[in-house]
Amino acid sequence: MSLISKQIDKLRAYAKDRKGELAKLITDAADTIEMLSAKVREPKWIPCVDGNEPKANAECWISTSAKYVRRASYAPKANNQPNGFIVTDGGFGFYEYGKSAKAWMPYKEPEPYREEGGM
Repeated sequence: MSLISKQIDKLRAYAKDRKGELAKLITDAADTIEMLSAKVREPKWIPCVDGNEPKANAECWISTSAKYVRRASYAPKANNQPNGFIVTDGGFGFYEYGKSAKAWMPYKEPEPYREEGGM
């Protein structure tokens, strides 16, 4: 559990011991902090320009010039081939970095579903 999650839990526990407007204010603050911290952790699109390349063999999402989003693995230049992305989402294909691949973001497995109050 992250430090922010622990602090949010403490705020919610503190709010349970309060009444009325103060309890609502504390609960709203905890909800806002939780939402904003999730936004900060969301991956962002990174343009495919020199100097922004992912690490070799890194799993990524790519946005293509044809407006598709694909899961792929980054392949740096090798054997006179351009650097680019090899599709890993069950299809086939190669997207050249900065040409047919316009942007990328780190691949992140989603969190498992959790019901309110725990798993």
